[in-house]
Amino acid sequence: MERQTIQNQKILSYVASVTSHPTAEEVFLAVVKEVPTITRATVYRNLHKLVAQGELSQFSLHDQLHFDAIVEPHIHIIDEQGVIVDELDSALMRTLFDSLKQKGIEPTHVDIICRVGAKGGMKK
Repeated sequence: MERQTIQNQKILSYVASVTSHPTAEEVFLAVVKEVPTITRATVYRNLHKLVAQGELSQFSLHDQLHFDAIVEPHIHIIDEQGVIVDELDSALMRTLFDSLKQKGIEPTHVDIICRVGAKGGMKK
Protein backbone atom coordinates (compact mmCIF):
# COMPACT_ATOMS: atom_id res chain seq x y z
CA MET A 1 0.00 0.00 0.00
CA GLU A 2 1.24 3.47 -0.88
CA ARG A 3 2.01 5.82 1.95
CA GLN A 4 -0.32 8.77 2.37
CA THR A 5 1.60 12.03 2.09
CA ILE A 6 0.24 15.35 3.34
CA GLN A 7 -0.20 16.44 -0.29
CA ASN A 8 -2.07 13.25 -1.11
CA GLN A 9 -4.33 13.67 1.94
CA LYS A 10 -5.09 17.32 1.08
CA ILE A 11 -5.93 16.42 -2.53
CA LEU A 12 -8.24 13.58 -1.50
CA SER A 13 -9.82 15.69 1.23
CA TYR A 14 -10.53 18.55 -1.17
CA VAL A 15 -12.12 16.38 -3.85
CA ALA A 16 -14.24 14.65 -1.18
CA SER A 17 -15.37 18.01 0.23
CA VAL A 18 -16.86 19.39 -2.99
CA THR A 19 -19.66 18.27 -5.29
CA SER A 20 -18.40 20.25 -8.30
CA HIS A 21 -16.36 17.39 -9.82
CA PRO A 22 -13.21 19.53 -10.11
CA THR A 23 -10.59 19.35 -12.83
CA ALA A 24 -6.95 18.82 -11.89
CA GLU A 25 -6.34 22.56 -12.29
CA GLU A 26 -9.22 23.36 -9.92
CA VAL A 27 -7.84 20.89 -7.39
CA PHE A 28 -4.40 22.49 -7.70
CA LEU A 29 -5.79 26.03 -7.20
CA ALA A 30 -7.63 24.92 -4.05
CA VAL A 31 -4.87 22.79 -2.51
CA VAL A 32 -2.05 25.28 -3.16
CA LYS A 33 -3.81 27.64 -0.72
CA GLU A 34 -3.20 25.11 2.06
CA VAL A 35 0.08 23.68 0.79
CA PRO A 36 1.89 26.59 -0.93
CA THR A 37 4.85 24.42 -1.96
CA ILE A 38 2.77 21.89 -3.89
CA THR A 39 3.28 21.84 -7.67
CA ARG A 40 0.84 21.16 -10.48
CA ALA A 41 2.83 18.05 -11.37
CA THR A 42 2.39 16.71 -7.83
CA VAL A 43 -1.36 17.34 -7.92
CA TYR A 44 -1.78 15.72 -11.36
CA ARG A 45 0.39 12.72 -10.41
CA ASN A 46 -1.42 12.19 -7.10
CA LEU A 47 -4.88 12.53 -8.65
CA HIS A 48 -4.06 9.78 -11.13
CA LYS A 49 -2.50 7.67 -8.37
CA LEU A 50 -5.67 8.07 -6.25
CA VAL A 51 -7.79 6.98 -9.22
CA ALA A 52 -5.57 3.93 -9.78
CA GLN A 53 -5.90 3.04 -6.07
CA GLY A 54 -9.70 3.32 -6.26
CA GLU A 55 -9.84 6.31 -3.90
CA LEU A 56 -11.24 8.64 -6.60
CA SER A 57 -13.00 8.21 -9.92
CA GLN A 58 -12.64 10.32 -13.03
CA PHE A 59 -14.58 11.09 -16.17
CA SER A 60 -13.96 13.21 -19.22
CA LEU A 61 -16.15 16.17 -20.14
CA HIS A 62 -15.30 18.79 -22.78
CA ASP A 63 -11.83 17.28 -23.19
CA GLN A 64 -11.03 17.71 -19.49
CA LEU A 65 -10.79 15.09 -16.77
CA HIS A 66 -13.02 15.68 -13.77
CA PHE A 67 -12.44 13.96 -10.44
CA ASP A 68 -15.02 12.55 -8.06
CA ALA A 69 -14.83 11.08 -4.56
CA ILE A 70 -17.79 8.81 -5.34
CA VAL A 71 -16.16 5.68 -6.70
CA GLU A 72 -19.18 3.40 -7.03
CA PRO A 73 -20.94 3.49 -10.40
CA HIS A 74 -23.33 6.39 -10.75
CA ILE A 75 -24.79 8.74 -13.33
CA HIS A 76 -23.64 12.28 -13.93
CA ILE A 77 -26.43 14.59 -15.08
CA ILE A 78 -25.13 17.77 -16.69
CA ASP A 79 -27.24 20.82 -17.46
CA GLU A 80 -26.54 23.34 -20.21
CA GLN A 81 -24.60 25.57 -17.77
CA GLY A 82 -22.26 22.67 -17.01
CA VAL A 83 -23.57 21.97 -13.50
CA ILE A 84 -22.95 18.31 -12.70
CA VAL A 85 -25.31 16.46 -10.37
CA ASP A 86 -24.74 12.90 -9.14
CA GLU A 87 -27.55 10.38 -9.42
CA LEU A 88 -27.05 7.39 -7.16
CA ASP A 89 -30.29 5.49 -7.82
CA SER A 90 -29.17 1.92 -7.19
CA ALA A 91 -32.23 0.41 -8.91
CA LEU A 92 -31.39 2.34 -12.08
CA MET A 93 -27.76 1.24 -11.94
CA ARG A 94 -28.78 -2.39 -11.30
CA THR A 95 -31.08 -2.28 -14.35
CA LEU A 96 -28.29 -0.84 -16.47
CA PHE A 97 -25.74 -3.42 -15.30
CA ASP A 98 -28.21 -6.28 -15.84
CA SER A 99 -28.94 -5.04 -19.36
CA LEU A 100 -25.22 -4.81 -20.18
CA LYS A 101 -24.56 -8.28 -18.74
CA GLN A 102 -27.31 -9.72 -20.97
CA LYS A 103 -25.34 -8.34 -23.91
CA GLY A 104 -22.17 -10.05 -22.70
CA ILE A 105 -20.64 -6.88 -21.26
CA GLU A 106 -19.25 -7.20 -17.71
CA PRO A 107 -18.83 -3.59 -16.55
CA THR A 108 -16.66 -2.66 -13.60
CA HIS A 109 -17.58 1.01 -13.81
CA VAL A 110 -20.07 3.01 -15.84
CA ASP A 111 -20.30 6.76 -16.41
CA ILE A 112 -23.36 8.07 -18.18
CA ILE A 113 -23.68 11.72 -19.07
CA CYS A 114 -27.17 13.03 -19.71
CA ARG A 115 -27.58 16.50 -21.12
CA VAL A 116 -30.59 18.40 -19.84
CA GLY A 117 -31.66 21.51 -21.73
CA ALA A 118 -33.04 24.68 -20.19
CA LYS A 119 -36.63 23.46 -20.65
CA GLY A 120 -35.86 20.23 -18.79
CA GLY A 121 -34.61 22.19 -15.82
CA MET A 122 -32.35 20.83 -13.12
CA LYS A 123 -33.67 20.57 -9.60
CA LYS A 124 -31.12 20.09 -6.87
